[in-house]
Amino acid sequence: MSISKSIPIISVIMPLFNRGHIVGEAIESVLGQTFTDWELVIVNDGSTDNSLEVAQDYARKDMRIRVLDQPNGGSVAARNNGIAVAVGEYIFPLDDDDKISPEALSELFAAAKSGLGDVVYSETVRFGAEQGLLELPLPTPENIPYRNCVVCSALYRKSDWEKYGGYDVNMKDGYEDWEFWLNFVAQGKTFYRIPKPLFYYRIASKSRNVTIQKSSKRAKARLKKYLRKKHSMLYELPKVKLTWSSRLYLLFVKLFNSRYTYRKIRQQLSKC
Repeated sequence: MSISKSIPIISVIMPLFNRGHIVGEAIESVLGQTFTDWELVIVNDGSTDNSLEVAQDYARKDMRIRVLDQPNGGSVAARNNGIAVAVGEYIFPLDDDDKISPEALSELFAAAKSGLGDVVYSETVRFGAEQGLLELPLPTPENIPYRNCVVCSALYRKSDWEKYGGYDVNMKDGYEDWEFWLNFVAQGKTFYRIPKPLFYYRIASKSRNVTIQKSSKRAKARLKKYLRKKHSMLYELPKVKLTWSSRLYLLFVKLFNSRYTYRKIRQQLSKC
């Protein structure tokens, strides 16, 4: 039975590539939401299996689901193309192999409308090859330039996506979510994590993100170098006059500890 279509508040964006065997789980999790003012934009990214047919079958049954079909261009391009045609005030990316709890969109939207954050997400549970709560620190302007602390499935306004020019296609090999969140940090925007698991992140040994983690140090270094160049203001240290003892201490920290610790200590010294 088809459900009548109205202007949605939230646009769920789902790039789809060769997940015909499991994408139904992701779609069903959206259909099961207690919050009903949504649309689901599925972007088939040149799948060679039955992914497109599965998505189209769901779209025929529910008018809130739209399916775009494009030649293979990667998940970053697919996500951007889906958001470009989305009509919701808010955007919520959801990968084709992940899931959300029935109350996810309702609680995310309530937190966003209450002004708790410009980017709202939740605690995350891993499933599949690994299980358990995904342990991530809360994002701060000090730590997120050095480590991505926010999952890809987070609620934000489409106007912010437009302001930042979408997800950077130069990050097609990974870390595109991290780069996107740095735009919010640079603008002084806030992040809020709902202290309960609403998002379920599938861990698959052959997923693209796992592949990135196992890739060469050179590839990861190239991506991080691009991040630092594009968002250089987030990595600049304050220019302060330090005593010789402070300089020696910082040199020791820089040699034997992380860059984050070095940056943090220098910021503290600048306040003295």
